[in-house]
Amino acid sequence: MDEPHRVAFDFHGAGLVAEAPRRSWTAGMEDSFRWYVTETPPEPAFRLTMHEDEDPRMPPDMPLTWSGLLPEREPGRMYETDTLWALEVGTHGFLRIDHTASTAELVMRRGSERAFTMTPIVAVLSAALHARGQHIVHGASLGCRDGRGAILICAPSGFGKTTTSLALAREGFRLFADDVSMIVSGTEASKPRIWGLPNWLRIHRKTLELLPWLGPLPDKWNAEDEQAVALHDMDAILPVGRTAPAPLRAVIIIGTRAERHSVVPLARAEALVRLARDNVSSSGAGVTPWHRRQFAAYADALKSCPVFELHAGTDLASLADEVDAALAAAER
Repeated sequence: MDEPHRVAFDFHGAGLVAEAPRRSWTAGMEDSFRWYVTETPPEPAFRLTMHEDEDPRMPPDMPLTWSGLLPEREPGRMYETDTLWALEVGTHGFLRIDHTASTAELVMRRGSERAFTMTPIVAVLSAALHARGQHIVHGASLGCRDGRGAILICAPSGFGKTTTSLALAREGFRLFADDVSMIVSGTEASKPRIWGLPNWLRIHRKTLELLPWLGPLPDKWNAEDEQAVALHDMDAILPVGRTAPAPLRAVIIIGTRAERHSVVPLARAEALVRLARDNVSSSGAGVTPWHRRQFAAYADALKSCPVFELHAGTDLASLADEVDAALAAAER
């Protein structure tokens, strides 16, 4: 017989507690966030409650601001106000987040767990982190080879974040995450810090061609010529796990490919435009206070450290030396 289930997480000081009518509803979260499961989350914690309803209906009086196809290949409809955010996933149910109250409610039909395994869960994580001064950024993060701080590597999907971060990790940088990282806002006495959420690696066929040491991989390529690789399958060559937030030492924006590597200074204003374009959305509700604070966190991070544009060449084994040289030059 199914029994109510509770699971709690501690994301470096940002607490999240999820309560569901059965454990299968939280299985995806527990797998993705397994390094952060705890019995005693920091308080005040963000609260997610899950309910079952055979006819889930969105609460009224929230304006529709977006509709389209979600990454899960399900139709989605988004609703927003200054303080509320909601996502309706096909006919499976909906997620509603109250940023002021630091709460979220997920209502779904029985058997619809697979429709709520990515976009809704990332939205809850983002809200929980935001409530404690942390902000998700679409980027890879790696600890520097000399142990002093970490770098953030940003670019839209398909620009080579995974290939670049894996090449650097092979040569001594410590991989925190290849796609989802968190900026911890700084204070007057401290710089912003960065940490990464390790999860499955999405390896493109071209990445394997450039980094043959990743293989051999099974012939399980999808329509986008990608396949997911579990991190524990890479332990022998690429150890990844929970890492403490590290001082942000540099931000690197990936540019176009080149014949030879170049890591050159980039204007902070240009870097901020690129980060905002990939991370901060506006909609029919305008730019909400939540998004304005997210934008301000990115601006503060860029002000705190050197910013570079990376044009990677073909000899990826030498890329780490080029990045180290750029860091050293900027700090002289």
